[in-house]
This record gives sequence, structure tokens and C-alpha cells, in this order.
Amino acid sequence: MSRMLDELKHDGFTLTPLIMVAKTGLTEPARRPNDFLYYLPDGTEVFPDPEKMYSKSKIERFLSCERKYAFSYLAGIREPESAAAAAGVSQHAELEGWLKHGTIPTSRNMINSGALKEFPKPFTPGMGVEIAFAFIVEAGNEYCVLWGFKDVEVPGVVTDLKTKGDLSWAMTEEQLLDDLQAAVYAVDNFLRHEIK
Repeated sequence: MSRMLDELKHDGFTLTPLIMVAKTGLTEPARRPNDFLYYLPDGTEVFPDPEKMYSKSKIERFLSCERKYAFSYLAGIREPESAAAAAGVSQHAELEGWLKHGTIPTSRNMINSGALKEFPKPFTPGMGVEIAFAFIVEAGNEYCVLWGFKDVEVPGVVTDLKTKGDLSWAMTEEQLLDDLQAAVYAVDNFLRHEIK
């Protein structure tokens, strides 16, 4: 289990999973917090304050550079997409097509990297692709909602596509224990399996 999950529970935080349902009538796929309705496991609808909703990216941006955070999230000024980011978006789309529809990827990076063998086969029973998740973190009278998307999930196993050009950049098991994204995925995974 993640060190961060242990620390949250030890420090008295209450963690509650939310069920996210995409709103009807959207003209594009649901990708932002406002695109969803939120429910507690008992079916009660909740209305999280948008100012208290945080993604892994938002938290990491704040921790790495408060000025970049302010430009991005307060002023709405986004950095131009880098070539690496564009390649990652393209490869995620190819992976989604492969897993959901069996569409064979065409990008050389996706085929040559051997990445596909690390993922479940298309149409695996119980598999979810681009799964939206959210959970409430409460401490006393304060709360926030952590939310995001998992690339691929088969119950109990989350797989995330990383488009690194060289495996020397891959995280070690020790680094994963302190990684924010791994911790958030772990918390969500453990919470979901506790509800069922």
C-alpha cells in the first residue's frame, strides 16, 4: 500500500469515494469536473465546490511552481503543448482505440515500444478504459475532492501509459511509493473495493 495512503489514514483523514456520472447533452467527451454529477455510494447526490477540486496535475503544478500554477489555474493562461505532450495524447488515443475497439495502433512508437503487451487484451471482461474517478478527503470541517482519469483498470489493477522515450526514465518501485499519481490511484482503488 502507498505510504501516502497510510499517512492520510494515520493523520485522521476520512476518505469517501464518489460515483461520477457524465452530464447529458455534452458536445464533447466529459473531461472537466463540471462535466459530471457526483454521488455518494448510498446514491445521495453531492455538489462539491469547484474551488476545492484538485487533480494530480493541479497539485503537482502548485508544488513545482506556484507562479505556473497561478497562470494556469487562476488566470487561465495555458502553456503551449509540447511535442512530447502531443505524442502522449496521440498514443493515449491509440491505446484507447486498441482496448475499446480492437483498432490496431499505427504509430511506430506504440508498436515498437512493446507497450501493448503490458496492457490487458481488448475486450477483457471488467476492464475500464479512461475511467473517471473522484473521492472526498475530509479533515474536521474542511474537505477537498481529488479527481482524475485512470488509463486502464481491471478490478484491482490500474495500468497507466507513460510515453517515455527511454526506460531509464521509468520510476523505481521505491519512487512509486512516494508518487502522487500512484497514491491517488491506490486510494481510489482501495476505496472502490471496500464499497463492493
